Amino acid sequence: MARMTSTTAADEYVVAQERLNRWHKAYALVQEQSEDEALWCLTDNIELAYLQQELRRLHAVIEGEKSIDG
Repeated sequence: MARMTSTTAADEYVVAQERLNRWHKAYALVQEQSEDEALWCLTDNIELAYLQQELRRLHAVIEGEKSIDG
């Protein structure tokens, strides 16, 4: 038997606030990481280079910039 749930405007507000709080934490982490030179150095290690590439893509998306893919 399916359970019916009812959401109120107050419930939706709480969910929206929780999402906004997570977004603020993620953005703060992006800013912190962007200042960490060790994360952005050039490397000859293929695994580390791939990880750095993907980190740059994630940062671009979170910061609202165009992805490095275009």
